Amino acid sequence: LLEAFKDVVSEHWCSEALLFLLEIQTLNEIFHEENPSQDLIHDKVRHIFENYIDTNAPLKINIDQDIAESITSEYRNNNVSRSTFKDATRFAYIYK
Repeated sequence: LLEAFKDVVSEHWCSEALLFLLEIQTLNEIFHEENPSQDLIHDKVRHIFENYIDTNAPLKINIDQDIAESITSEYRNNNVSRSTFKDATRFAYIYK
């Protein structure tokens, strides 16, 4: 199923959405560890923000501006939680 999804996103020039979703999956796995490392969470969140959300992100995903601003605010205020990327993840799933 993942291979089929990769084919679709590659065909529609939206591989950044797939890469973003895979990064979010990894972040969620870290959050669900018994005693997750805060440094590891911080590093992963920074990586996701800088690569997929930030204005000059090399793999910027196509999400609603309000969602991007909300994530940016949480990131810059060091107030990231499990739900920070929730709306962006939903948006990436329906990206066409």
